[in-house]
Amino acid sequence: MAEAPSPDPALLTGLRKAKVGPLPLQEKGAVGGMFPKGKAGEPLAKHAQQEGLVEEVKEKREVTTTSRGKSKTTTKDVVIGWGLTPAGLQYLADADSPKAALEALLPYVQKLAGPTAQPTTDFTAFAGTVDKATRECVSAIEKAFAGLRADVLRAVAPSNGAALDPAPILAALTTALSRIESPTIKPPVVAKQPDPTPKPAPDSAGAVTDEIVSFVATWTREKTVGPPLDAIMKHLRVSHPQLTVGAFHDALRRLVGANPPSIKLSGWSKTIHELPDPELALFVKHTVMYYAHSPQ
Repeated sequence: MAEAPSPDPALLTGLRKAKVGPLPLQEKGAVGGMFPKGKAGEPLAKHAQQEGLVEEVKEKREVTTTSRGKSKTTTKDVVIGWGLTPAGLQYLADADSPKAALEALLPYVQKLAGPTAQPTTDFTAFAGTVDKATRECVSAIEKAFAGLRADVLRAVAPSNGAALDPAPILAALTTALSRIESPTIKPPVVAKQPDPTPKPAPDSAGAVTDEIVSFVATWTREKTVGPPLDAIMKHLRVSHPQLTVGAFHDALRRLVGANPPSIKLSGWSKTIHELPDPELALFVKHTVMYYAHSPQ
């Protein structure tokens, strides 16, 4: 089966920029945009629209008009830029996720646990198999990540001499890492050894969500406002030191999506560059969520 063509790096670079919020579709003068200005960016902008990766983002604003000395204020939908559609977010996540590279390693590791494997205490042959698999794994990794450095530099390089802005690539990497699923690999068949001391059970997802609800309620009761996500994460890591950002985001989504919701989220009102901990921000429908509240 023929492999699917790789995504256009220029298209990915433009889409990544929209992770921080609505932008013009193309650059214009000193104003930044997803894609380069003029004819250089027109094919990319057109392709993104045709594939349903981007859409206009509108927001209700009060517009005041004056006629014959009288002012009239009305609320209208105003286009504030272009943002990623759900399909666009999925496209980026699929392109940026290292899951494909991990899956490429799976056949080599599975050789250690194939159907012909037999119980053995002779580790000489086993060590040779490990060495061979290691060489093949290294080769697969080098091929999979050969272009990563160039893609990262292109994604964060300023186009007009402005200060370096890592926010787009940070948001893309956060999304990709939260989607990684570890391949399931059977261990090689070897002679049974005495069981080591049992390891402690991993952190329970239920315990994490319960602790979030309790912490948000206590914080809100004491300070009359909801806590920021970095304060919640700092509290959780005292009792759950292995908690990842992806697992934290999953817990928040479960609580918000419960019926009725166990907590509510609200957006960050300042610029993206002022976020205390950008990787903890949760992007929901073009809004950067950074505060949690009790549902009452």
